[in-house]
Amino acid sequence: LTHADMSAEAAEVRVAELCADGDYDALRAFFAGCGYEGAHLAHAATTDELLAAVSDSAVTCIKLLANTTYALLSQLTIDRTLAIVSEEGQATLDGEGVTRHLSLDSQAVVALSQLTFLNGSADVRCAARPTPAAPARRLSVLSP
Repeated sequence: LTHADMSAEAAEVRVAELCADGDYDALRAFFAGCGYEGAHLAHAATTDELLAAVSDSAVTCIKLLANTTYALLSQLTIDRTLAIVSEEGQATLDGEGVTRHLSLDSQAVVALSQLTFLNGSADVRCAARPTPAAPARRLSVLSP
């Protein structure tokens, strides 16, 4: 099974298991749904295409172009299982000093691969500890 074949809850459990086990090869395979075409997959060549793909609830994988900088004027808000990958080399998300890069909803299960984050901005706040009512968010950063 890949992330595209599961509910958000089941995907979150599977990602947590793979991360806890340190099984990064299995984690990459889990997000391999990015490898086949379908409504779940979006190709983003521009910042506008990236924003549209993040907003499209049917998309579970976004492929970015290598050696491309995506200038963000607002944060990417993610509320579901989503992989953002650049398979052919590094892509850059640039907050231009005006925005944080990502905001993850409590339901988000996110995998990132071959991304560089530059010039992010954030408010300084005290972080609350995860509780059953507000569990920790799942974020996986996959190395090449």
